[in-house]
Formats: sequence, C-alpha cells, structure tokens
Amino acid sequence: MSKQCKNCGTDLPEDASFCPRCAQSQIERRAIKPPRLWRKKALITAGCVLVLAAAVLCLSLAVRGEEKDASISSEPPANIVVDGEEISAKDFLIAHLSAYIQSDAYLARAAEFEKASAQQAQPFAVTYAFELKLDGWGKENQPLHFFMVKANCDSFVDDVFYDSVTMAIDYDTVAVYDRYSVDESWLEKSEKEQAIYIAAEGGCFPDNYYGGEPIFMDSETHISLSDSDIAEINQALRK
Repeated sequence: MSKQCKNCGTDLPEDASFCPRCAQSQIERRAIKPPRLWRKKALITAGCVLVLAAAVLCLSLAVRGEEKDASISSEPPANIVVDGEEISAKDFLIAHLSAYIQSDAYLARAAEFEKASAQQAQPFAVTYAFELKLDGWGKENQPLHFFMVKANCDSFVDDVFYDSVTMAIDYDTVAVYDRYSVDESWLEKSEKEQAIYIAAEGGCFPDNYYGGEPIFMDSETHISLSDSDIAEINQALRK
C-alpha cells in the first residue's frame, strides 16, 4: 500500500513519516518541552530561530504525534567489529564516548557554557541508547544499522544553550555523528550518510519527549541497551 504526501503529492510508503522530496512531516508533532527556566529570553528566541533554520537545512523530518513505536527486540545489541576485533556495544561506547568528551571541540563547548552561564557544566551522562536496524531505506533501498545515543551535557554554541546531545554511530564505519557534525555538505553525502545526519539531528530522536517512536519507518527495529549497561558506561566515563 502507498499514500501521497500531504504537501506535494509525492507517492510514499504507507508507513513513511516524512516526504524526502519536500521534507514535510506526514504526522503532527507534539509540542516540545519548554527550555530551562534559567535561559534568557533573548537566547530562547535565538534558539527558536536556529532550530527552525536547522530544520530547513537538515530536513527536520520529525515524527512525533502518533503514538507508534518501532519494533522492539529483547535481544542485546549486536557486537561491533573494530580493527578486526569484536567488542560489545557497551565497551564500544565507553571507548568512543570517552574520546568524545575529551575532544577539543567538546571541551570548548562546555567551557563556553560555563563562561556564558556562570555555572559549572553538568557531567556527560548517557540517558538512552539503542541499536537501530532498517532493511531498506531511500531510492537505493540501503540497509541502515546505527547505534543511537542520547546524553545530558551542557554546551553553548552560536548564542544558544543546550543541555543534551543526540548522536548516531554507524555500525559499519564506527564513525560518530552529533548535531554539530551537520552542515550544508550533508546533502552531497550518500543516502546512508544523509540518514545518519537525519537520525542525529533532524528527526524525532532529539525531541525531549522521545519515547521509542520510529525515526525513519515503522518497520525499523530498536534494540535497547540495558539500564545496567548504561549505568556502567556512565560510571566509566566519570573516571
């Protein structure tokens, strides 16, 4: 079965949550939770403008609104092969997130937050993590296999405060993407790389209300990391 885009009339799969031609969501999005009360009104306004611009640039194809969940698997996330060696998703995240929070770019964003807010930045802490699998995506019918991570952390970028970050990690290349990876060049990437950018910043995953909905299509599968594994990751990151 198929349906047509509500905006441009393009034929879409029945379970498509957005139109790749005009970038219009096919379902209504729930209102976003208000920002922290300590944010200045001017920064809230700037943030709204920035988010709107990012939505146009990055095909912000949000899928909140209808309470449909992706297929949830009880199996643990798949191991990841790095340099010919197989490691668990937990150990992979510990290694790569440790490198992430020690990077010059991350430390600079945290330092800018502390300077602008006169508050100490909160420690980086993973709050949600799952493996995402989708058999076919886009015109090339590409399989998607990502690890999605959401974490609390403070940053100040382009006059906007952020208190969290969303990340997408490619299982095949083990490359780590976050909202700060997205720029105009993403439209020149492969369909798979474009999907990573959408997952990290343009879809519903960054939503404060996100609760397991499909990021791309209803047919995708989510395999969540256990609470105990997330606790171990955060403990390792604090060392």
